Amino acid sequence: MKMEIIEKSLINLLKSDYKSAGKISKERLYAKIFSYDKDLIRLLLSDENIREKFFVKIDQTYIFKLNEFVDFLNNHDLAYAKEEVIDDIGYFFYPYDYQIKIDDIPTSFLDNIYLENSAWIDFKFQTKFLVRYKSLDKNKEATDLGQIKIYKEADSFIDTSKNKSVKTRTFDLLREDFGHYREIIKINKDLTGFISVFADPSYYINLIDKLGKAKTKKILESLNDLILKDTSYFDNKNMGYHTLIKDSLLREFDGFSLSFLKIANVLNDFYDSNKLIDVFAKVSEKIKTARYKEKTYTYEFVSLALDQLKDISPSKVKRPQSFYKKYLSCLEVEFRDSLNIFSKLNDFYNIIGTSSDKLAVFEEAIVYDIDLLIDKLTIKPSDYENLKKDKKNFCIGHYTSLDNLQFLIDDSIEEIDEKYRNRLRLTNARMLNDPMEGKALFEFLNDGDELSLARDNMGNNKIYLLSASSAADSLPMWKQYADDTKGVYLEFSKEFVKSIINDKKIQLIKVFYIGDGKEDPQSAEIYGLLNKLKMDYNFYLEKIKETYKLGEKNKSELLRAINNEIYLKLDKISYYFKKNHYAYESEYRIIVDLDQDQNRGYFKEIKYTNRTFPLPFLGTYLEDYDLKYQRLIFGPKAIDKDYLVPYIKYCLGKDIETVNSSIMYR
Repeated sequence: MKMEIIEKSLINLLKSDYKSAGKISKERLYAKIFSYDKDLIRLLLSDENIREKFFVKIDQTYIFKLNEFVDFLNNHDLAYAKEEVIDDIGYFFYPYDYQIKIDDIPTSFLDNIYLENSAWIDFKFQTKFLVRYKSLDKNKEATDLGQIKIYKEADSFIDTSKNKSVKTRTFDLLREDFGHYREIIKINKDLTGFISVFADPSYYINLIDKLGKAKTKKILESLNDLILKDTSYFDNKNMGYHTLIKDSLLREFDGFSLSFLKIANVLNDFYDSNKLIDVFAKVSEKIKTARYKEKTYTYEFVSLALDQLKDISPSKVKRPQSFYKKYLSCLEVEFRDSLNIFSKLNDFYNIIGTSSDKLAVFEEAIVYDIDLLIDKLTIKPSDYENLKKDKKNFCIGHYTSLDNLQFLIDDSIEEIDEKYRNRLRLTNARMLNDPMEGKALFEFLNDGDELSLARDNMGNNKIYLLSASSAADSLPMWKQYADDTKGVYLEFSKEFVKSIINDKKIQLIKVFYIGDGKEDPQSAEIYGLLNKLKMDYNFYLEKIKETYKLGEKNKSELLRAINNEIYLKLDKISYYFKKNHYAYESEYRIIVDLDQDQNRGYFKEIKYTNRTFPLPFLGTYLEDYDLKYQRLIFGPKAIDKDYLVPYIKYCLGKDIETVNSSIMYR
């Protein structure tokens, strides 16, 4: 063996810990060698060239040829240049029970990935690795990147119940392929013959944050990550149980992790890996700039990946729509309550569909009807000005009990987080106290048949709302919503209402009462739209039955099973409607949809106590707006009004108008 190869191997092995003025410090090396330092001996054994030159193996034991090693040191300069530091990435694998610090692993790479084979076992298989990153700079700490799973690619798809000889620990396989005698396996190229996959999606975002896009791509390619594969990779592969891919590599995957992987595979069908890396970077940036820092990697990744799929060329489509609908079926389960995801998913399906898709035209008609209804029922700035002109003393406010009054007006209440004091709180629409809430629209569409409502609709649809009223002094409202007339009515200031109307993230809508018999032009127009929606809805369901050759089925459940986007669009606007016997409420609703792109990461879901219910309610706050009122009306049977007025004016300002109800009620 040439001496220059031995010298170079020795320099690369030792220069991290024994460098001095461009050379290996022989003085330090002699001291360690003559004391038979275990770490140094182990380090020398890790290099194949040095092991072959300076060790002799007897049975299973290596004997160090000390004199020969010392002679070599005496006859070689062991000098090195800065250029020998490799501007690349080194990969170092070692078992969890190998007691070594990352700083003690010698390296000549600028960027280093350390992979520790975890003690975690999946059905006897030990495939998980803890991944850390550290630059060559010893002053910087190693950074945890997450966890991945690695195994031999060919063996990952064989039936392990039939082949009993499959090895259980990945590190043993790595040893066989890359370093039979090593406790630390160094790989500076590709992990040929193996595949890897994330244990948690945060791994990819951490890679982007710590190493940037170019190095992230290189690492994923070097480790042969499944995230880079397209859908054809899994064709004709055994994905059943009793395979490593199921029993270990993907065993801990829930539906969201599977969705993460599958949407990436689909993205790779149409773009090169740079597009995927770009999406990772966008997810990272979105989470960094979000107002609230909840880790929503999967949701953001799926949403942003679907955005990219909107721009694909139909000429690139090589697989039928039916294939992708089956391949991405996990998204329809895990994101069943997200109209945002379903809308984007259906956009993709429409692009790759064919002109023979007979249902598309009916779906478009329903969406058009819904959009028109939303537009008509949403209060715009001009609408608000007209309401104030047309109706003398027009107001919007809400009823409450005296017990709850302090939580709405006092910004020093200790029970409320400081940043939420004097802010308006909205409640999840599923948690409202009316058992028929959100069902009036579906009853209308299904000819009053309550049994037609979807029985499995148990999800959280991310609609948050607050109910208000323009009926400022109404006896039925006092009795129902203000502690049996002993509470108060708080009228919002005009400035506060305007700020809500002008914010595109928030909607103020006027509830429409189905069947109230009003003959005014606006009601007639909305009834016309509702009747058109009903016609399009029922015609669409008939076409679904015809297309899929189905018999009579529950209408709402059929709609959700076939096209959840349409169902969710209807579900979201169902909170714009109530039955006619609630018309006395003259209700307006402030609505925030946390499923929308512009609202995710901006509004925070919080838990709050409701004294009438054993579990907390879900809510969100309009954090950017001080809750301002211009008038407070005391209920007909409110007590201690003279005592309360100074406190109210102290909290809300001396300009707040406080008046008594005009209703005589005992």
